[in-house]
Amino acid sequence: MENPLVKEHLERMRAQGLILPEGPAWEAFLEDIEAGLSAAAGQSQSAQALSATTTRLVALMENLQAAVLVESPDHRVALANTTFCQMFGLEHTSWSLVQQDAIECLAQCAECLLDPMQLLTVADADARTDSVFTLSDLRFRDGRTLSLELVPIRLGGEGFGHLWMFHDITVRKLDEQRFAAAAEELAASRDKAVDLANLKSDFLANMSHEIRTPMNGIIGMAGLLGDTQLAEQQREYLETIRSCGESLLALLNDILDFSKIEAGKLSIESIDFDLFEVIDDLMSILGANAFNKGVELVSYIAPNVPRAVKGDPVRLRQILSNLVDNGLKFTSQGFLEVRVGLAQDGEEDVLLRFEIEDTGPGMKPEALPRLFQSFSQEDTPTTRKFGGTGLGLAICRRLCELMGGSIEAESQLGRGSIFRFTLRVARQKPGHGMPDLATMPPVFLVGLPPALYRSLRVQLGAWGLRADHLSPVPDSLDLLQSLPEAWVLGCQGGGGLSKTFFQGLREDPKLSRSVRSLILTSRYSASQQKDARQAGFKELIGMPVRSGQLLDLLSGAPRRKGAAEGAPLAPVAAELGAPRLLLAEDNPVNQRLALAVLKKCGYEVDAVSNGLEALNAAMAHSYGLILMDCQMPEMDGYEATRRIRERQVGRQRTPIVALTAHAMVGDREQCLECGMDDYLTKPLRPDALVATLNKWLQPPEEPAK
Repeated sequence: MENPLVKEHLERMRAQGLILPEGPAWEAFLEDIEAGLSAAAGQSQSAQALSATTTRLVALMENLQAAVLVESPDHRVALANTTFCQMFGLEHTSWSLVQQDAIECLAQCAECLLDPMQLLTVADADARTDSVFTLSDLRFRDGRTLSLELVPIRLGGEGFGHLWMFHDITVRKLDEQRFAAAAEELAASRDKAVDLANLKSDFLANMSHEIRTPMNGIIGMAGLLGDTQLAEQQREYLETIRSCGESLLALLNDILDFSKIEAGKLSIESIDFDLFEVIDDLMSILGANAFNKGVELVSYIAPNVPRAVKGDPVRLRQILSNLVDNGLKFTSQGFLEVRVGLAQDGEEDVLLRFEIEDTGPGMKPEALPRLFQSFSQEDTPTTRKFGGTGLGLAICRRLCELMGGSIEAESQLGRGSIFRFTLRVARQKPGHGMPDLATMPPVFLVGLPPALYRSLRVQLGAWGLRADHLSPVPDSLDLLQSLPEAWVLGCQGGGGLSKTFFQGLREDPKLSRSVRSLILTSRYSASQQKDARQAGFKELIGMPVRSGQLLDLLSGAPRRKGAAEGAPLAPVAAELGAPRLLLAEDNPVNQRLALAVLKKCGYEVDAVSNGLEALNAAMAHSYGLILMDCQMPEMDGYEATRRIRERQVGRQRTPIVALTAHAMVGDREQCLECGMDDYLTKPLRPDALVATLNKWLQPPEEPAK
């Protein structure tokens, strides 16, 4: 033997006492071994690489979490891992399966399943395709669930069998079932919450209707009673009734608004409006409270603030009313000022900044962080003294956020408070530009209260006018005599020198021509207005001063609609020959109230108590306008309106105005959808009713000649 490796093994065998065969056959066998070893010596490197690759493949197969079976093209088991045997409970090792019939092996595995045909159908060689096949719901008898991937093995267009891969997805399926059950429970909870929210909305709508209906009678009748002759004590009692009714109505409105915000049903409008008119109307409405308390209520609008904007004037007015009313509630002396400026300026829209400053008692620093939270007030004594729900500021915060802004407060105890808020509005196209006041004569401020003097001086200066203080004494008349032209904005004082000044201003021939006198009187004091007119002054401006009206007056612009100072909303009944109206209202108190207001305005009115009577009356007579309650017996106002509109097709359309105690989201839309033209919410206010009548009963404009 020449091969040392063969010699070494033969010697080791002999040393162990083994008897080796002898003879020519044995010698030939040893020679064959030597030849084989010599031939393999040159291929040792390739054999090592193949061995390493095979080892890695086996390790990979055994460490897979999946059960793997490799099927050869002739449907034999080419390879399987231990997980495969364990998963199907086979009494074989993975290597013992090699070269067995793969179809028979899979058939044996199928016996573990609840439905063996699931796997047998796939194993049918004749039914297979060359595409990947997946099955995600193989259920075992013991409760486990498997998924299957059957992947054809191809290389260069030639098929090399199939790869069967099984995954145990029992845990995943259980999780999916739990998730599905949780989702179903969540959906049921959501549906229940929606049902509860709808019940809540229905309850609030009904509560709104039921409370507003008697409130309409209380406030309305109190107003009518106030127009009669009453003793001082009776008038005091009546004012208490009216004030309590207004407070209850404000409380109801806060609750409804808060509920709409919580339900995400509060919508923001985007309509064209005059910003100056909103501020002016606010000053006029809340000025009465300031006048009664002896508090100065003033305003300032920066010159770069656009007048014609697009947004939600109702919600803006609501925020301002709440903040100004709060300020007046807590302020017993001094002033309250409303300032409007720009936080951001843009070509398409602007971010308005509002500030409401008062000289009230102020607040502790620790009260500010919770100020805009729901049902939160500064302290319990405040609640007892001033009342309120603690919802107003929370509603203001949410409204500001809905309109692209924010709100904050600054306050020091004993030094008053400043509330600041912003909101975004669009510019109208084209907008109103500021008038040129460069040619205006000098303006003198005479005898004004401190806060009003400061506010007007800043406002006039912002408009480009020089405004100087002038004492109401006779010597000041000499200064006015030396000027070719001048304006005087003044208040008549009670002193003798002041009376002499204003008398000289009115009676001096030169001054009566060169000086234009605008006398400021409280719009809530008939005696002040009477004294000024008896003194001979014709141009009166009401306090609180309306910035828009003052700007129009100084620039010579025509007064805007509704800006006439002190002029009530006059009914048009006399001008139109008192068109006959139809009132449909089932509540006797509300019917009496509406009839009293309408007849006081000079209208002839037919009254009915349900929708069916309203329909019959509308078909039998021609009315200038129909006031239609929405909730009535026999037939509600919505159905009555729809039927009236159906019968008016091709005929003259009668304006129909809804009268409703509902004040929820969608009520206005529901009224308009059924064919109504306008909407009045109860409690019915005489001024709102008259304004609506004026709107729909205005005579047509005469054609230009």
